[in-house]
Formats: sequence, structure tokens, C-alpha cells
Amino acid sequence: MTGSYYRGDQGVVEFHVEIIDANSGEVLRAIGPVESRESPERVADELSLAVAGAVDTAVALFPSQGTPKAAVTPRGSRGP
Repeated sequence: MTGSYYRGDQGVVEFHVEIIDANSGEVLRAIGPVESRESPERVADELSLAVAGAVDTAVALFPSQGTPKAAVTPRGSRGP
């Protein structure tokens, strides 16, 4: 996973996230740009849930590689 954030004009923070296959370099999922005008911390927390969901669907694409789908649990979740 890779990502970046920028503080633009008028204090707007913009987040970008990419989930990349480490073997091929292929971008599996891209999230963003997501902008925060009021609370960058709140948007970052919401973005972390979106990233967890994106990782979960990306992991589900490769079930034969030995990574159980339940291995990715969103922060704050109780898991399986």
C-alpha cells in the first residue's frame, strides 16, 4: 500500500491511497482523491475503513495464495 496527502489552498487536505500487488506492481485498488475541509483526522479515520474494505476485496481475489480472507479486519472491528 502506498499513499500521500497534501495540504492545499485554504487548508484543504487531500488524501490518495493505492493498494499495489507487491509481486507484479499492478495497482489493485485506488482510493481518492478524498478531500477534507473541516476535520482531516475524521476523514483519515473514515479513509482507513475504506482502505480496510479495499484490502479485503483485493485479498479475496487471491484466495489460493494462502491468505485467509479474515486476515484483514478493519480497525475497531471485533473480527470473526
